[in-house]
Amino acid sequence: MSCKVKAHSQDIAGKVRFPPLHIVAIVSLSGMETSMVMCPTCGEYFEVVPPSFDELPTEWDYDCEICCRPMVILFDEGGAYAKGLGE
Repeated sequence: MSCKVKAHSQDIAGKVRFPPLHIVAIVSLSGMETSMVMCPTCGEYFEVVPPSFDELPTEWDYDCEICCRPMVILFDEGGAYAKGLGE
């Protein structure tokens, strides 16, 4: 006996219906917000996904995605700011 998995189903009118999971994945990916941060060591810009508004203000220990040097990223209502560990 074999089992087949259906990727979609049809309603009474014959229209194809996809599971809600597909819609949720598209919405969550398209709604992702990012913040540009400049590394205080190498000066290159990269993007990070900021925390939710409820968590502001906050600080993250982070390594530069370009030069891998450590930094602290400060998030507040005004945006994201990076500073070196010695600053």
